[in-house]
Amino acid sequence: RRAKQETCLCKQCENFKGFQTVLHSLPKLFDPLLDPPSADADDAPDGDDDGESEVDGWAGKAALLNLLSFCKLPSKSDMVKRSLCAGAFDGPGKEACINGTCSRCGFKTLWSASLRKHVVDKDGNVLASAPKEFQSEVKWIRIRSSKSTSPGEAKQPTYESKTGTLVQFLDDFERDVMRKFPHHRFTVARQKAMAAEFNRNRGPGWIQSDVDFAMDGTIPPPRGRSIQSDHWSPMSYTLFIQVISWLESAAWKSRNSELDLNCAVTIEPADASEPDSIIPAKGSCYAE
Repeated sequence: RRAKQETCLCKQCENFKGFQTVLHSLPKLFDPLLDPPSADADDAPDGDDDGESEVDGWAGKAALLNLLSFCKLPSKSDMVKRSLCAGAFDGPGKEACINGTCSRCGFKTLWSASLRKHVVDKDGNVLASAPKEFQSEVKWIRIRSSKSTSPGEAKQPTYESKTGTLVQFLDDFERDVMRKFPHHRFTVARQKAMAAEFNRNRGPGWIQSDVDFAMDGTIPPPRGRSIQSDHWSPMSYTLFIQVISWLESAAWKSRNSELDLNCAVTIEPADASEPDSIIPAKGSCYAE
């Protein structure tokens, strides 16, 4: 049974996740404005109900719809790819797009270089013609790292609870999150692709060793009760995590054993398969 997937628990992923919660709520915020409930013909003036929304004549409507389509995307990777040029993550990647120096893509094309111009003036004040929803108050959490005061000192994260208008939130998201996050997601995607390639090509006799970051913890006292001095000098431990895995030769050699659903297998040409052979026959391929 596969474990539930989560982020890599780095500051950049967790920062994005906190902002993503607010982004996913924006379509619901603007739905009444873009798709207002139609009035009964008897209640409408002169029985006229053309179904038009309040922003149909607003110059920023198209840019708003583009932003909301971005907010509806379910995953971080989908959002990053949506904001970059097509194919930015393919192969070695497009460096300018990934590093945020491309003038044709980035979250700025959805916000500061497009929609924001129709929402606020040069002094940062919301325009009278812009939907009032942009003045809505939202809350989000931003994670920052404190500066080291001495060489070798570990940086400590600080969690800032922020409250501001939707404009301030989108400004923060573009400046503090999307400036570096595409490069991080590209790195994670490359790592996953290389790990998948290794898994598809390894065979019996290979040992895979996965080492994670060490974790620190506190050892509780017996029976869970602490004396006063325990609070000042608690016992601690450091856990070094390593997972060793390998392929069972017997299972690898078998050509007729039962397979579980979603198993990864090597498919051999039927006329070239050799029983009990470790090396797959010529023309074999990986499948899952």
